[in-house]
Amino acid sequence: MVGKAIRKFGVNEDGAIAPLYALSLFGLVAMAGVGFDYARVMALDSELQNAADQAALAAASQLDGKEDSIVRAIQATNATFASSGSDFVNVTRLSNIDDDADGETRPITQISYTFWEDYVDDAPVRVVSEQSTPSNAATKAKIVQVAIGNRQVRYALTPIVGAITGNAGATAMASLTSAYCKVPPLMFCAPPGFDADDYFGSGLKMHSVPSTSTDSNPGIFGFLDFPYTRPEGLSGNNLTTSLGWANTNENCTGEEVEAQPGIVDKQGEAFNTRFGVYQNGIPDCMNDGSFCASRNQTKQLVETKRWTQLASEADADAKTCTSTGGTTGSALATDPAISGDIDAPAGYEIEACVLAGDCSPYGRIGDGWTSSNFSEYMSFYHGGTSANSVFQGIGYDAGSEPARTPTRYEVYQWENADYANRVAANDNVEVGRATVQENNGRFSVTLYCARPEFADATQLAPSSLKDRRALTIAAVDCTDLRGSGVVDIINWVDVFLLTTTASNGQEKSFYVEMNGEATPPGANNSFQGYTKRKAVLIR
Repeated sequence: MVGKAIRKFGVNEDGAIAPLYALSLFGLVAMAGVGFDYARVMALDSELQNAADQAALAAASQLDGKEDSIVRAIQATNATFASSGSDFVNVTRLSNIDDDADGETRPITQISYTFWEDYVDDAPVRVVSEQSTPSNAATKAKIVQVAIGNRQVRYALTPIVGAITGNAGATAMASLTSAYCKVPPLMFCAPPGFDADDYFGSGLKMHSVPSTSTDSNPGIFGFLDFPYTRPEGLSGNNLTTSLGWANTNENCTGEEVEAQPGIVDKQGEAFNTRFGVYQNGIPDCMNDGSFCASRNQTKQLVETKRWTQLASEADADAKTCTSTGGTTGSALATDPAISGDIDAPAGYEIEACVLAGDCSPYGRIGDGWTSSNFSEYMSFYHGGTSANSVFQGIGYDAGSEPARTPTRYEVYQWENADYANRVAANDNVEVGRATVQENNGRFSVTLYCARPEFADATQLAPSSLKDRRALTIAAVDCTDLRGSGVVDIINWVDVFLLTTTASNGQEKSFYVEMNGEATPPGANNSFQGYTKRKAVLIR
């Protein structure tokens, strides 16, 4: 009986699987632990990669070619993403590494950086040391790589089997790209090492050259090959009159831009509409502001009034800028043929060396309006108003005025702030005369009269537009430029237009005052916006 029971138990298979489950339990737990912790490692990897991406973008946003760009790049990342006290600090949920020994394991505070000059054939080239700052070497940094060191995951089940280590790290590389938007397609050749703020208030002679010229001296004026749509309702070729346009150019273009040196077709005449000069079939002021004039016409262009066959010198002396009769015209006060007859400021004076083209070290760039120029102008037109009064009139607080002479543009702004008393009141003011006794004993007299007021309301730019005498122009490196070709845009400069273009001569030159680096779109001191910069990930 007992033997039979034993034999029956020996062949009974009920419950035989239970030992197998018991034996495989350790393996199942290990597999689940490895899968679970591997997912945690991958999650940590994603967190670190996101941190590296954001840090690289923040650093790249500061690589603007200035001497402190690397310093600012590191500060931008450390202050915003690698600081435990920042609102935007990058953190991990899974690491157990305390980077800065503050007892908190989540913030990512240890980041390393590498900078390069360029990115060629899918790789960065020419490393730039962080220690290059504040020397000029830092200006070459265009690419940044950010590295987040390895961090260890918080284990869940892996320690039971010790199958994976649970370390993760990340790197990201970024650069700053630009799109130039809403700008006139204008450029000028800049001197070596150009920084717009170093030339604040300086006069500059702009001059066009034939497209085949190899002249790359400062001041060469030309066009950039931008997509530029002519104003609605205007016929003709695309760029023939664009210097008179007011559209904000909704188009954008990338960093590689080609130059088109030289004035074309009716550009000089189109440009002169900004000064209320209309000639050679140029259209009248359009609804969008194209070809409209600036209200304040103060410039070194004088109105001429001439009378002939006067009986006596006394009759000649009696003529004034408000006398009737005679013939009228206009002339540049800087024209050597009449400049000797001008004995008062005909407008905002241009540096003599700029007019002569012999400034040092760059023939066409002056040192700005001197205190003597300012005093002479203000004494003649405005009763000797002081520099501090001008500064206060354009927004500086008393006691905080700059310790310098106001620029021509600042005086222009001050005049516009009280147009009736500071601009219109000076209309028809005599700035010079020439009296000649003719062979027949009679006299002729030519008067040179200031005309700062532009009274034709039909030609004035709408008040909603920025001032027609302020432009944003690209300063480019013209080294080795031969006519048309790709140019390196150094930066964008706000300029104040001082004169109309010359009516003859190959250059059709004109003069401007540089007022520092242009400000981004949305600011109020430039006629149009100039650039949108965006940091982008490379890899």
